Amino acid sequence: MNELYPVPEQFATTARTNLEEYEARYQQSIDDPEGFWAEQAKIIDWIKPFTKVKDTNFDRDNFKIEWFADGELNVAANCLDRHLKEHPHKPAIIWEGDHPNGDRSCCSDACLRTYWCGALCSIRWLLT
Repeated sequence: MNELYPVPEQFATTARTNLEEYEARYQQSIDDPEGFWAEQAKIIDWIKPFTKVKDTNFDRDNFKIEWFADGELNVAANCLDRHLKEHPHKPAIIWEGDHPNGDRSCCSDACLRTYWCGALCSIRWLLT
């Protein structure tokens, strides 16, 4: 699997990166993985920021791989809420059935938040 496929020019002009930036980030991830992933982790919102990027031990008697173990995230906030202000009508989920002529559904961030809030209200009602 050593084939290279050229990036279409139309896609390349709107991409968020280019080959040079990608190669520089890749090299940083190899040279300084903890620094690289600490920088990448700034992209998302943390409830409680992490203090240690990774904690690994490959010894058979004490094997573990932990990333950002002492940090806390709110997945819903990072996946939904943070996009609502700037892109409320941008597609959040696009679902397509298996058959080409079958069902297709698209839900925006605002629509998804409405469903999400409705589900939460239902759960609260069930628990009271």
